[in-house]
Amino acid sequence: MLSRQAWIGSHRINAAVWSGDIDSSWEELLKQIKVAQNVALSGIYWWTTDIGGYRYADLDDNQFQELILRWFQFGAFCPLFRLHGERYPPFPNNECGFSGGHNEVWLFKYSEQIINIIRLRESLRNYIEYHLNISNQNGTPILRPMFYDFNDDLECYQSEDQYMFGTDYLVAPVYTYQATSRSVYLPKIDQYNSVWQHYYTKKFYQGGQRYNISTTLNDFPLFQKIQSIWNC
Repeated sequence: MLSRQAWIGSHRINAAVWSGDIDSSWEELLKQIKVAQNVALSGIYWWTTDIGGYRYADLDDNQFQELILRWFQFGAFCPLFRLHGERYPPFPNNECGFSGGHNEVWLFKYSEQIINIIRLRESLRNYIEYHLNISNQNGTPILRPMFYDFNDDLECYQSEDQYMFGTDYLVAPVYTYQATSRSVYLPKIDQYNSVWQHYYTKKFYQGGQRYNISTTLNDFPLFQKIQSIWNC
């Protein structure tokens, strides 16, 4: 069941929650990144958002076309991965009644990049199933704030625009139009010889530092915690 509302204990009946009919805007995307973490900490680990937002989405607006790509990059690292929303301009009324504009992945401007994100999500199927099984057993959410796993004092508490997805992936979604970089804090890792590796560039980074990470429409700051024999 996919519900607009939930209460403490709703996870026991496998009720998933989504954040309702939200605006299609960059400001709302940032809000959703924060909402996701707060909902997870409340005990609701089945959570999702409308990728692209639900309302006020103009298919002829390049800002929206870029927004939905960035929202896909965020959505692929949510417990539930789903596209939904009312798009404009709408199709003409027909015998089936009113319909909004198209919402098919292959018709968006950045469909190639979006399809690559879908493939990335599918490649993580076993990883996600493993962590959702843990959620079922003891309530540990797959999506959680960094301070859930790390204790880097204020940095992990204040960096609300990034989060962990399971034990191994740090996700820092892009939430501004035409961004070419964004600031990311990589927490300290206690395990011996462990470092952060950028998923796309494969570059290694030491934990306990903040970095300015470049981004294009083909990537975003996504890091994997690994063991490495190389110096950073």
